[in-house]
Amino acid sequence: MLHRTHLLLATALLTSACASSPPSQFYLLEAAPATATLNATSTTAPRLGIGAIVLPDYLNRPQIVLRDHGGRLLLRERERWAEPLEDGVRRTLGENLGQLLGAGQVVQLPAPPGITTDRRLHLEIIRFDASTANEVWLHARWNIQTGATASSLHEQRIRIDTNNTDTGATIHAMNAALHELSRQIAASLDLTEAEVIFRLTALQDLGIIRRIAVAPNHYALGMTANGMSVWDVEDAQAEILGPEVGALDFVSHCYLRPRARPVWPYNLFAMLHGTSRAEVEQKRRVIRDLLGPACRSDDILYSTRILKKTGLRLRDG
Repeated sequence: MLHRTHLLLATALLTSACASSPPSQFYLLEAAPATATLNATSTTAPRLGIGAIVLPDYLNRPQIVLRDHGGRLLLRERERWAEPLEDGVRRTLGENLGQLLGAGQVVQLPAPPGITTDRRLHLEIIRFDASTANEVWLHARWNIQTGATASSLHEQRIRIDTNNTDTGATIHAMNAALHELSRQIAASLDLTEAEVIFRLTALQDLGIIRRIAVAPNHYALGMTANGMSVWDVEDAQAEILGPEVGALDFVSHCYLRPRARPVWPYNLFAMLHGTSRAEVEQKRRVIRDLLGPACRSDDILYSTRILKKTGLRLRDG
C-alpha cells in the first residue's frame, strides 16, 4: 500500500511538472516584404536554380542556436524551427531572389517538369547563429554554375545587431541577414546584355524606372537662360491644366505643389529653358495663354548659378 502511495505521488508530481512547463515556440524564416516584383514574361531571362544548401552540423537540429563569447553553443530547447533550417534558408533565399531577379526566374532544384535552368547556385553556410552579444552572424560561400563553367568563389560575412536576446529580435535579424546575402548573390550573377535589357524593361513596366534617357548639359548646348515659372491656378482647374502644361515640349519639369499663403500663392511649377531670357519669356506667354482665366498671377525665378545638379541617388543597402 505504501509503495502504491509513493507511486501515485510521484506520478502526480510528474504530471504537475509537465503541466506547468511552458509550451515550445516554433519559428519560420521569412523573406523581405515584397515592394514590387519583376514580372518575368520574357524567355530571354535565364532561370536560376537553387540546389542543396550545405549547413554545418551544429545547425542541423530543431533548436535555435545561441553562441556565447567562448564559442560555447546554447540550445534554446523550447524555441525551435518549424521546419529544417536548410529548407527555411532555401525557401527564404528563393523568395528574396525572386523579388530581386524576377518572378518565375528562380526555382528550387530539382526543377518541376518542363522547367530548365541556365544557372545553378551552390551555397555553403559556414555560420548562421545569434550570439549573446546581441548580434546575428551569417558567413557564407557560393558560386554560380553556368553550364559546365563555375564562377569564382564568393564569400560574405554579415553581422546584424539585434539589440537584445529576445528570440523574435533574433529571427528578425536572421531574416535581414538572409536578405543581404540574397542581394550579394544577385549582384554576383554577371548578367548578360539580354538579361539587363529584360530587367530594365520590367522595372519600367512597374514604374520603378520612369525612363532611360541621355541627360545633356543644356548649358553646354547654349541653353543659358533657365527659369522656374510659377503659377497661381484655380484649384478646380489645376488638376486638368497642369498635365497640359507638362505636355508642352519646352517644359522639362512640371509639378503641382501646395501653396504657402499669404507669402506664396503659387501651386503650379514649370521649368523653362532657352538661349536667352527673351526666348524663355515667349514660352512663358504660351503657358499663360494655355491657362487663360484660370491663372490669377504668375512669376518666374531665373537660375543665376549652379550649386548642385544631380539625379536621385539611392544609398547602397
